[in-house]
Amino acid sequence: MDHETEQQMLEELRTHTTLLTGVNRSNAIILVWLGVLIVLLAANLIFGDRISEMFAARAVSPDSWRDARRLVEKGDLPKAREMIGRLIAKTPRNFYGYRMMGFVEAGLGNSKTAETNFVRACELFPSEENEKNLEAIRKVAERDAPNHR
Repeated sequence: MDHETEQQMLEELRTHTTLLTGVNRSNAIILVWLGVLIVLLAANLIFGDRISEMFAARAVSPDSWRDARRLVEKGDLPKAREMIGRLIAKTPRNFYGYRMMGFVEAGLGNSKTAETNFVRACELFPSEENEKNLEAIRKVAERDAPNHR
């Protein structure tokens, strides 16, 4: 065998070795992913009910002021009233809830209930804005009063 033929054979062997190394890496990656999938499937079989319950509990998110505000902005005042009521029950010293409830009740045409909520907001957090809201709803309530002429 001459030197040139040996070099060609060596070059061919290097090429095959490089290809095999790449295939081995690919096989190793595939085996790792298969292992991960097997572990996940086994965990699902063993803990599937617990995992489903965990995700179901997260799907029903707790009420938030942001969600309540979105309901108000969408005009879904009855749902907003329910959610704000639950939020106020959780944090009864939060003036924001009473102020928001005042706006919702006013939007629903319940000026006396709105006034009650604005009064509570003022008690918890006296501010110019809360006073203005209370003053405005009192004018509406007075106008809506049955004996008003």
